[in-house]
Amino acid sequence: MAGGSVTIKQVNQQTSSVFGRVAEGEDLVVTKSGRPVARIVPFRPRDLLETMIADGRLEPAAAASAEVAGTRLGRDFEAFLEDERGDSQLW
Repeated sequence: MAGGSVTIKQVNQQTSSVFGRVAEGEDLVVTKSGRPVARIVPFRPRDLLETMIADGRLEPAAAASAEVAGTRLGRDFEAFLEDERGDSQLW
């Protein structure tokens, strides 16, 4: 969702309202004297892969591999095989 901004004073005096906006999906930038000092964003639980990457137990695939996988996402196996084989088949 689109972001907005709030002052530190607003966060202090209208905490429930500010966090209500964040709970609805809004990203907020907190400002002090007109300068950004923090961001408040909605909580998004990490999935297992993200957690393992963050903990250093797993490394993400190289960019080229991720690119190839992304282009095949949502395709059925037969379509994938046809593209890989081209016009030649093994039988």
